[in-house]
Amino acid sequence: MIKKIIIGAGFSAAISKILTGNKTKVIGSLNHQNLRDQNYFRRRNIEVNKLMSKKAYSYGTLKFDLKNGKMHDRLALGGNANIWGGMIDVKKIPKRLLKFLKKNNINFKKLSFKKTGTVSNNKNIMQIQSREGLILKTEHLPIKIKNGYMFNFFYKE
Repeated sequence: MIKKIIIGAGFSAAISKILTGNKTKVIGSLNHQNLRDQNYFRRRNIEVNKLMSKKAYSYGTLKFDLKNGKMHDRLALGGNANIWGGMIDVKKIPKRLLKFLKKNNINFKKLSFKKTGTVSNNKNIMQIQSREGLILKTEHLPIKIKNGYMFNFFYKE
């Protein structure tokens, strides 16, 4: 019986899977086909996509009418890394964890126009990259993600 399940297909899910090991199952939205056939509707008002990028959509059962708030939802492999470019402030990440992640082909590159196409006045902001020097995406990591969408859960002893 699987005791650990991670819901999501983005960076946080991938790192959690690496840290928790092989006995953890990862469920994430790899495509929207299973949602179109159910009682879910597309929520365009909370979708965020970049020009010239693979599109991700938002499906769910709740309707959001945000007047003074901002929220977005991306049901896609890689999640927000596809939007924010893999930037992270490494100041509060323990060095031991950074070394562990590097052993698992997750690298942290200092920002420069030449190497990352970006700069920051904060020297602790780095770009998370794959071994090949690309912005890290979940698909670059050797983790298996089962296509799914969690609509309800409960804990049973």
